[in-house]
Amino acid sequence: MNKDKKPDTEKVMQELREKLGETSLSEEQQKMFSEIIESNLNKTEPAVSHQLVICREQFFESFAARPRPLHGQIIRADVNHSTHDVGGIEELLSAKPSFQLTAADVGSIESYLWALSSEAFLYFLPAFMYHSLVSCDSINLFVAELVEDLTLPLHEPVVASLHKYARIELMRKQQLDWRLTMFHDRFDNVTDEEGKAIYLFLAALQETHGGDYFPFDEIKVAIDRYWVRF
Repeated sequence: MNKDKKPDTEKVMQELREKLGETSLSEEQQKMFSEIIESNLNKTEPAVSHQLVICREQFFESFAARPRPLHGQIIRADVNHSTHDVGGIEELLSAKPSFQLTAADVGSIESYLWALSSEAFLYFLPAFMYHSLVSCDSINLFVAELVEDLTLPLHEPVVASLHKYARIELMRKQQLDWRLTMFHDRFDNVTDEEGKAIYLFLAALQETHGGDYFPFDEIKVAIDRYWVRF
């Protein structure tokens, strides 16, 4: 396919407006979605652009019931603000609703997804997923982190270790326990629609960028371990 070919913006936007009109989104949200997506259409090839329109609609509609967290609910309660620089992220996510986040906003959260409360993570997840698909090339480290957070951790058998390695094994197990707890806190109560949206995201990411940034089938692992059930 010729990547320089421009999409039929007028046709795609007409289809978008019709689909948005069938959702429960407010007129203001519909208008903002239209403007944001229209600004991106000329940067991608037609098939991908249309797919992104559909994906974005499903992402945000599936998580529409998630309440927007208050300022004090953005960061996990057990995160020490004096040792972790999360103030900027807290301010950013307090100032903007999920559908207003840009790719640059999302990329700035890199390395700190773990610090988000379960409520904040799920509320902002539609934006995380959408921009991961649209701007993977520019925020690929964030995307890799998101895929890791969407992957159910598994306990590997601990082999008999020499005494000098026992502490390392213990620390590894503690880290795994912490990540497993975080995963269940975030995802045990997702609805079927939310689970399907996450599956759609991972499947689309695998199709568009799996071979570029995930050489060890990390996306497929995430799907097979948990999200395939949806």
